[in-house]
Amino acid sequence: MGIISTGLGFSTSSGEISQGLCVPTNASNLVFTWDFLSHEFLTYCGSQFQDEFQVVFVPNGGSEQILFRRQVDDLCGSVTAIAVDFGQGGDPDGVFHTGFQTTSVDITSLQGVSGRLILRTQDVGDSIYDTAVLLDEIGIQLAP
Repeated sequence: MGIISTGLGFSTSSGEISQGLCVPTNASNLVFTWDFLSHEFLTYCGSQFQDEFQVVFVPNGGSEQILFRRQVDDLCGSVTAIAVDFGQGGDPDGVFHTGFQTTSVDITSLQGVSGRLILRTQDVGDSIYDTAVLLDEIGIQLAP
């Protein structure tokens, strides 16, 4: 399991993990499990504070392609409170999270392409309240 965040003592605005990757010629889907935790939920739903989680592929010599993206407003209606403290006073609601979700993204258009896979979080609008994404079970499904 990994964690990327917009703070938590690691950074103040973004966090990422990345790995070089040659997408197999018979790849069908990128599959990953994630849980989006944030102080931005509830108080800042519908505001300019739209911290986000992105999964990006950057082909060698090419431009980044966003494969998956979720912002605070995309998730506001499906979060629940969690007994986690990011150590940030002043937020009246505390930390909420999505719970672990498994996502499958079609990557057949990337078959045989080499590049870099990046999973990142970004502060949007401020760097006061933190967001973190827990990551697990990242893999590539192959076509039969």
